[in-house]
Amino acid sequence: MTRDEVKEALMTIQVYYPNFKAPNKTFATDSWLRVFADYDYEMVIAAIDSYVKTDNSGFAPSVGEIIEKIIIVFVNKIKLTVHRAGRIFCKQLGF
Repeated sequence: MTRDEVKEALMTIQVYYPNFKAPNKTFATDSWLRVFADYDYEMVIAAIDSYVKTDNSGFAPSVGEIIEKIIIVFVNKIKLTVHRAGRIFCKQLGF
């Protein structure tokens, strides 16, 4: 992720959780950038959206919770893709 994408992700969380306010936005951006530098923006936003859809706590997600959601969302997508590919392959073989 880029610095601007991290800022956008933090702003997205603020939209969903108005009480989520970093005391120092520059420090928060730098900290999140260190953790999410190797992640794609789309992955992080998908994880935030997934968290929001299933959250019952009312609290903004932690970095660890976002990474956990990334793993869940994208592993499930990979499983679904493999499953679909397997069905297509079996269909081609006449099973």
